[in-house]
Amino acid sequence: MVKWSALSVGVPELDEEHLDFVVLCRELDDAGAKAPAEVALAVQRLVRGALMHMQHEEQLLIGSGFSRHCTHAFRAHLREHGRIRQRLRDIAHGAEGSRFDAAQMVDMQNSHILTCDIKLRAFLVEITSTSRYGSAG
Repeated sequence: MVKWSALSVGVPELDEEHLDFVVLCRELDDAGAKAPAEVALAVQRLVRGALMHMQHEEQLLIGSGFSRHCTHAFRAHLREHGRIRQRLRDIAHGAEGSRFDAAQMVDMQNSHILTCDIKLRAFLVEITSTSRYGSAG
């Protein structure tokens, strides 16, 4: 099991969104034994939260100039987000079968953070601490 501190990208609002995804996965896993309407609502929350997070992350990278200065890395990140979006669409449309695997979804997120987001950690910390894209408040 990966320690959460190892998954921090150093931007509190993104880290919080990553944690929210874990919570939403667990809620969906718990909803599996409940009424179909509760499962559908949990699926909607998971998909909506994940899509909003990826859009937020992409906006940070575009607004900071990362997309212009590190075009290859940015495109690779977008491809990875596209893969995750497809997985979320499959879940939303029931293509995953009758059982949602929360552990598998959390593992997918952790893998994404460790292979993609962590590579951006120094850059994300720098831009959020010196620009309007930060989480200061």
